Amino acid sequence: MALGLGLEYDLALQGTQVQDEVRERLRAGLFQELGFVAAWKIQSSLATVAFFAFVALVHLGIALLIMMAWSLVATLIYHRARLMGLPDLFENSRISAFGAGKSRYAGFTTMAFTLVKACVVGVQPFIYCRTLGFLLRPAASLPRRAARLTVLWTGLTLFGVTATHHLLQKAGYSGGELLNFSYVGTILNVAYRILISAVLVNAVTGVVSL
Repeated sequence: MALGLGLEYDLALQGTQVQDEVRERLRAGLFQELGFVAAWKIQSSLATVAFFAFVALVHLGIALLIMMAWSLVATLIYHRARLMGLPDLFENSRISAFGAGKSRYAGFTTMAFTLVKACVVGVQPFIYCRTLGFLLRPAASLPRRAARLTVLWTGLTLFGVTATHHLLQKAGYSGGELLNFSYVGTILNVAYRILISAVLVNAVTGVVSL
């Protein structure tokens, strides 16, 4: 009897130690993820400000080259970060898992961090990826294949680095192929944003000069 109780105690102690270790790893992942999200938000905000500044103050071709270089570097950094295990900002995160350990706060934690990530990556790309992502799965029928290509290339053109990476990964790309197509998406997106920004700046300038 004493031996059985001792064995049960040892097993319970080991289980507690394992739970503590898992919780510590989740906590470390939580801070790592928060840090990554904060850093990416700062980078994104700086890029947006620089984007409009370059379009307004320098030649359009120079603005295009500068922002293209900036975005291609950001693409590589994000790809490397994902390979190192940092989170996909469009997916459920370690923070959700950490919150799930405390059922009382799990729903609030998940919802709050989902809102934070939506603000970081942008509400429009977040909704786009969450609602249309299922169409990126490989399909046999011609309409589904057409829908898959439309959703993928529209997303690559309209949205930035994080959405591009997420959409390509959802579509089944990985490794070097994913990175190469990410570069293509970045080029399309920068060209699209420069064009839209130039139109807006010219429109505002025209209104002010009236």
